[in-house]
Amino acid sequence: MSGGNYPPPTWASVLAQVAGMTQMLGIMLAFFGDGLFRLMGVPTPDWYTAMANNKLMVVGGLFLFNSVAQNMCATGAFEISLNGKPVFSKLSSGRMPSVQEIRANLEQYGVKPLRRGAQQFSGGRA
Repeated sequence: MSGGNYPPPTWASVLAQVAGMTQMLGIMLAFFGDGLFRLMGVPTPDWYTAMANNKLMVVGGLFLFNSVAQNMCATGAFEISLNGKPVFSKLSSGRMPSVQEIRANLEQYGVKPLRRGAQQFSGGRA
């Protein structure tokens, strides 16, 4: 048996990456925008002036956007497999298993519990 993170959908990963980049660019723009516009010789746009006057709100909104995007990557998966065979799937069943259910499913695949009170199973790999 092995554990790991269940991969989120591709669109959620892309959205999380875009949100992270947007957050960093937005924070840089909020704090260094005046200098950037002066350096480029461009007049300061009205939208930036409004943004600069509300830096705390802008930074808070960017963090909130990034947090929502990151939460979309959480799959809530709890998948157990043994030698490539599914033992339990929270994605399929929509619920968490009980210890007795996991034990019964493992025993169906030939994994026998050790003596009473032991916390490991025998059979398969150690």
